[in-house]
Amino acid sequence: MGSPLPTSYSPFSISSLLSSISRFLRGSLLGKLLLAMIFGILVPLLGLGIFLTRTGEEAIKATVLQDHRQIAQRAAGEIEAFLQEPLSVLETTAGMMANLGGSTWQRQAALVALCLERPIFKEISLVDTTGREIVTSDPAQPLRDRSQDEAFLQGIKGRVYLSEMHLAGGRLPTMTVSVPVKEVGTVQGVLIAQLDARGIWDLIDRIKIGETGSVSVFSKKGFWVAHPDKGQILMDRAQQAQSILKIMPKGLEVREVIAEEAGGNIWAAAPVANSNWVVMTSQSEAEALDMARKMKGQHRLFLILGLILSILIGWGIAYSVSRPIQSLSQATKRISQGDFTELPQTRRQDEIGELNLSFNRMAVSLRDTLAGLQAARDFSERVVENIPAGLIVLSRDIRVQRTNQALLKIIGAKSSKEVAGKDITEILGSEEGLMDLIEKSLKGRPSQTQEMKAQTLDGREIEAVVTGAPFFGPSRQIEGLLLLVQDVTEQRRLERQLIQSEKLASVGLISAGISHELKNPLNTIRWAVSEIEENLREKSIKGIEECARSIKDGIRRCGVIINNLLDFTRPSPKGKQKVDINALLDSVLSLSEEQIRKNGIEVKKSYGTIPEVEVNLDLMKQVFLNLVTNAIKAMPEGGILGIATGQDKPDRLWARVSDTGCGIPEKEIGNIFTPFFSVREGGTGLGLWVAYSSVQRYGGNISVESKEGEGSTFTVELPVGAERR
Repeated sequence: MGSPLPTSYSPFSISSLLSSISRFLRGSLLGKLLLAMIFGILVPLLGLGIFLTRTGEEAIKATVLQDHRQIAQRAAGEIEAFLQEPLSVLETTAGMMANLGGSTWQRQAALVALCLERPIFKEISLVDTTGREIVTSDPAQPLRDRSQDEAFLQGIKGRVYLSEMHLAGGRLPTMTVSVPVKEVGTVQGVLIAQLDARGIWDLIDRIKIGETGSVSVFSKKGFWVAHPDKGQILMDRAQQAQSILKIMPKGLEVREVIAEEAGGNIWAAAPVANSNWVVMTSQSEAEALDMARKMKGQHRLFLILGLILSILIGWGIAYSVSRPIQSLSQATKRISQGDFTELPQTRRQDEIGELNLSFNRMAVSLRDTLAGLQAARDFSERVVENIPAGLIVLSRDIRVQRTNQALLKIIGAKSSKEVAGKDITEILGSEEGLMDLIEKSLKGRPSQTQEMKAQTLDGREIEAVVTGAPFFGPSRQIEGLLLLVQDVTEQRRLERQLIQSEKLASVGLISAGISHELKNPLNTIRWAVSEIEENLREKSIKGIEECARSIKDGIRRCGVIINNLLDFTRPSPKGKQKVDINALLDSVLSLSEEQIRKNGIEVKKSYGTIPEVEVNLDLMKQVFLNLVTNAIKAMPEGGILGIATGQDKPDRLWARVSDTGCGIPEKEIGNIFTPFFSVREGGTGLGLWVAYSSVQRYGGNISVESKEGEGSTFTVELPVGAERR
């Protein structure tokens, strides 16, 4: 017994095959190239083949229709010529009849001769104006009354008449024609003839159109005039009309040559001039378009062969292109993972080979570039980590993205993870100056610097100088901020100590003047006390009052001198305050009044209208005292001390201290602001350095102009308004 038939097919069904083909076409380069060729070449080729086939078929059909149109038109012309010739002969004969006058036998002889000469004329009759035959071409034929014949009625009106074809005895095609006989423009009779129309049938029968084609003539009145099948002509007129309308569905009124395809036939029709007849050709569409069908079959065969050949060629081209590209794709994956050890190789010399060579060059260049970038990244990392100042990289929302070891040391953090992602205010606090610096930097302002106090993560309070600047992305948009943080706590402490030491050193310079100034009010007080005693003995109240006023004034003067000295030597608050520079300069001049008087120096002041500046009063007082003291020392034999202020720019003011002393040697001017450098014997070399450092701390500057033997001018510039630091 045989095994039972399987009830199901294997999994490798048509649907799974189609699915596999679909995945291949969509998921591989080879498949996509094939799809591209199918849709880019084969489909257009198929469309072109179909288009050319249809175009060829339409061209052949148009040619066939044109041939039928020409056959119909030519046949209509021949029929017109066939009819025109006997009419012309008859008109000539009618003129001759008028010239023969009343001779009956001459007229009859002429008609008989014409019938013998031209067999197309079966019978010719001359009819008078009453419709009675005068003579005929058949002497045996009795004369007839033709007054009711249409030929006579039209001819007597001076018209040429051509009747429809009719079948005479023996079923021969016959036509009746008539022409008027005129003498001096007056109709004198009518010449009526019977024409043998078999010539039209013979003409139509001679035209052959293939095996199924034919030419026929029909009258617009709905009957056949000539037809290859004579049985059609013998049919009833109604049947003939129906037969014609089957071929001519648009009607019998044909006014011009037409050719169409209808009812499975190719047909054409051409009207015969000066008649109601239409010549019609007809041929079965199958025979007429047989060449088109053969050509269509050939086109299809060539198209199928072309498609198969194109698919094979396309497969070969796609495979030759996709294989090296797949190799390049695999190499690209390896390179993306950092593996440059195995590069694709090929022996091809075409564009694919050039692509492979360029890829390998690019891979080698990329490998070298990545190595260089890694080296540059490592170098940059070392530079950042070894910057002595703290570095903070902030995002636009002022969160920490990157720091270096110096910053971690400054703020007391153990690792960068402690500060990563935190808001800057959690690291350095939210002091107004810091927030102002950040706001300006985010607006694209250039480098900004701010000195501030901050609480470190390990609880210390530090003084820091923070410099901020925006950093820009490739599109020149601000992507974040860079902050450099310097811990100046120890530096500022030493500076304060140094300033205080400089103050104490200055006390020795002004003590002589202060002691002299104190002598005058004390002598006044001593004198007033003696006067009081004298006035008490004399009991003079008025003298006592004057002495009391002198004592009070002297005590006030002593207090002013002592307070000025205390203000100078006492450390002022560390913070900033609004200071009137003009008033500050007057205070400094009052402290130096005795030295100015002693050296015989003339003071010239020129104060401008300037705004207050926000600075540390103690620092600014020391700055100008140092400059005034240096000017006094430069003029031991007297001179002019100039003090001037003004404002040339909206954001900066200036204060100028000038003297007419010994001046500074040109070679030494570049060193006068250097610590411990002095051009004067016994000088500490710290005064101008302290002044220069103090002014720079607030964004200002000190410049000097000096000429040896003529004097020096020191100009202090300080920022005001929104630019002060």
